[in-house]
Amino acid sequence: MGSGSGGAGVNASGGGTFGGGKGGDGIDASGGFSPIGMPGYGGSFVGGFSDSGLFPGAAGINTVGGGCCQGETGIAGDGIDAFGGSASDTFETLGGDGIFAQPGTPITLSGALESGAPEQISSKNYAGNFQGDLNVTGAITAGTKDFLIDHPLDPANKFLYHTSIESSEAINVYTGNILLDAERQAVVQLPDWFEALNTDFRYQLTAVGAPAPSLYIAQEVTDNQFRIAGGTPGIKVSWQVTGVRHDAFAMAHPARVEVDKPARERGYYIHPQVYGAPEEKQIEWARNPQRMKLAKLMKDRARTGAAALRLKRDQNVSR
Repeated sequence: MGSGSGGAGVNASGGGTFGGGKGGDGIDASGGFSPIGMPGYGGSFVGGFSDSGLFPGAAGINTVGGGCCQGETGIAGDGIDAFGGSASDTFETLGGDGIFAQPGTPITLSGALESGAPEQISSKNYAGNFQGDLNVTGAITAGTKDFLIDHPLDPANKFLYHTSIESSEAINVYTGNILLDAERQAVVQLPDWFEALNTDFRYQLTAVGAPAPSLYIAQEVTDNQFRIAGGTPGIKVSWQVTGVRHDAFAMAHPARVEVDKPARERGYYIHPQVYGAPEEKQIEWARNPQRMKLAKLMKDRARTGAAALRLKRDQNVSR
């Protein structure tokens, strides 16, 4: 207590090595095995509570990757390396997630859950908040996929966001403008990788400045170009071409539009609240009910702890 810093719960440093071996781990921990119940965690951490508006609560885990390299070529260490557990092939089991994360629950000054408050993007708490680029080699699935930027007309006070275009196909969209020549034609040259990436082309043409009902595609995409004809000489034409991906990765991972839920997930929802279903009908409760029970318990504990500390503070102030 006092104005200084509190002591560390655990302070550990791995042993160094000057040979070709691996340095020692700061902490090496394994959770306990349970044949019928929930096994123990390798580590369970809860961040410190802050009763000051000047500082946020402390992170449950704060990690910094190891530095590299003095006068040599190498790669500095990752902040976190996470690998999901492997599942047995004997039973109908799922492999573990590399990382499972939930946002914290907002709490009012009285300790109650926030409800009915107007949503503000800037005040959201996120399951994952990445300050920088994100690289994903597999698929990304989401309820919505938006961009969010400072508003161009009032960047200090407003946000602007757009939603993405969705499709049941893996479609690429290309657009441009071109002028018809004296022969009332124009050739649109596309990148040399165009046909290697795309197939099943669809076209849209719009005359700009005057009607041109005779505009048409005189030759479809061939050798990475297509030809427009009709209209009048010198007229501006806006064009759009879409193509369906057929590169090696897209062919190996074709889009699945309608998919039956696995038996264990039927009756559960990705977003149960929009169907009037309770929180326990969220699909993760079907996949890993023990984890979700523990997550709910930890949220309840955090909420109760915050309310208790506020009550204690108020009692001390009133004395």
